[in-house]
Amino acid sequence: MTRAWATLWTRSQAAAADRHTIVELGAPSPVLMERAALCCAREALAMRGDLPVWALCGPGNNGGDGVAVARILHGWGVPARAFLLSERMSPELAEQVALAEKLGVPIERGLPQGQAEALIVDAMLGTGAAPPLRQPFVAAVTWANARSGPKLSIDIPTGLDADTGAAPGPVFAADRTVTFVRSKPGLHVTPGRAASGEVVVADIGIVSQDMSDETCLIDPCEVARSIAGLKPGSHKGERGHVGIVGGSAGTPGAAVLAGAAALRAGAGLVTIATDDRGAGAAAGAPAGVDGAAPRRRAGAGGEGAGGRARLGARGGPGGAGGIMVGRPAGGGVGCVGAGRDRGAIGDAAGDHAAPGGGGSLAVREDR
Repeated sequence: MTRAWATLWTRSQAAAADRHTIVELGAPSPVLMERAALCCAREALAMRGDLPVWALCGPGNNGGDGVAVARILHGWGVPARAFLLSERMSPELAEQVALAEKLGVPIERGLPQGQAEALIVDAMLGTGAAPPLRQPFVAAVTWANARSGPKLSIDIPTGLDADTGAAPGPVFAADRTVTFVRSKPGLHVTPGRAASGEVVVADIGIVSQDMSDETCLIDPCEVARSIAGLKPGSHKGERGHVGIVGGSAGTPGAAVLAGAAALRAGAGLVTIATDDRGAGAAAGAPAGVDGAAPRRRAGAGGEGAGGRARLGARGGPGGAGGIMVGRPAGGGVGCVGAGRDRGAIGDAAGDHAAPGGGGSLAVREDR
């Protein structure tokens, strides 16, 4: 099991990897299910404290995982039981139920009764299911979310879209989610991120084919390792210069926060290009953040209202190696002199100001 990941699988990619492993490579599905259940049982054991464990099981293989988790925990001496929420059962689920019953694991139909607390294992629906939920899962998720005990999801919280993180209806609110082989995009996108809790990635032996179009997850640890170490005698001019164009009247502090973030990321110098309305906020910025008011001049596209930030001009961001464009001051900041050899990044408002985006941002050489 690992708690670090670099790539994500969509719903279709996960299904393709399952088929490749089981159909083409001949890996037995029960073996993969046993591995998945063992990983989840270990997490449940770590989370439960002195509580019993109740697995809410759907009709498919995710439900089979849940029954197997209850069986494994039962064998470890943990009071565990499985609750079947549907009359339908996949062949794999039926096999798990038959084995669990032979070993004396309590198997019940419907939701638990009474007010006792337990660790709730969400084994209702997996990555392959697309929301919104239907009954009986709407009632089951609502019931589970009203309980105060810890909650563990298998593969993905029930009710969550594995690809987008959308939750068009009720979604199981997990404290921890164990997903398999690769994490899923929906576990890291709002509102899915909040519903997933801590994400644990378990390697259960599923092998992928060519996944050249995998989505990459930005891992803070990997980013930190990619930043070159500082030389003892280096100064701020050798550590990168970031220019920021922004600071609208309504949100002047946004440019300052962006500047502070650039310093935190390792930039040696940050220059904020704003107008007089944003200069007051820039004056309170951390050391290393310089405020430079752009030269104003009238022109098309609202430049007279917002000003034109001349990155190559005296008093402007000057030799900035990259620029960040946010909401322009006054709604119309033009950015001249960024240069074709400089990187640029913008938020939604900055994109609106880009060429062709309906705004007035112009990026060209400053002659």
